[in-house]
Amino acid sequence: ALKNWCLLPEVTVQAYVPLMQQFHQLVELHESALLLDEVQKSMRHNSVPELKNTISAWRERLPNKWDDITVWFELLTWRNHVFKMLTDCSQISQEIKNALLLLGQHEEAW
Repeated sequence: ALKNWCLLPEVTVQAYVPLMQQFHQLVELHESALLLDEVQKSMRHNSVPELKNTISAWRERLPNKWDDITVWFELLTWRNHVFKMLTDCSQISQEIKNALLLLGQHEEAW
């Protein structure tokens, strides 16, 4: 995708949109992995994970209003899936599960 991006002309054109969406998906995947890693670390130390920065970034970084509904659907479905993976983990204490559920429900409103 990066090679294709570099081949595009400097003038903004519609051809940029699919590549920007791909990069957005890569960023989401990376941040999801960081969230899962943070929760895993917190389970080892029996503490509440620090997820606020990533969650805030997700709240601020939504697709454009004019993007196709499938872009919105894919993004929000992915984020919902990540929250479900986090809360379904049987090794997480109930306190952490409640905090994650609250975060997930708040984010679903966005």
